[in-house]
Amino acid sequence: MRMVLLVVVALALPVTTAFAEEGDLSQAIADLGAQARDKERLDTLRAVTIELNEISNWLRDATNAVKEEQEARCRRSLARVRAQLSLVDQLIALSQLKAQVQQADERLGRAKRKAAKANKDLEERRANLKAMKRMND
Repeated sequence: MRMVLLVVVALALPVTTAFAEEGDLSQAIADLGAQARDKERLDTLRAVTIELNEISNWLRDATNAVKEEQEARCRRSLARVRAQLSLVDQLIALSQLKAQVQQADERLGRAKRKAAKANKDLEERRANLKAMKRMND
């Protein structure tokens, strides 16, 4: 009786482990999907739409791999997703920095135009002042 029980437990153990791994993979897919949605919200400049679409495709592939019990394929897809999410973080930061640089350039341009106008006005006033002094002399 003990032997039969041990055999049943031994045979059931891999199945339980497979279900647990499938659950872990499903949870990883859900977590990475949530991260991808967060990145999409952070991407206010729409700089990484292509990369986010690739992530969605790879998450779908990972979900299909779990359903088809292809753990290795699922893990490869999840590895791609993690790498792509890291890239997306960097691209979002880069696009935000580029936008800040562009805004700074625009402010600098406005300041230069304002300074040029002030210099021109100053030169005109100096010229008027010299003309007035000559008239008084």
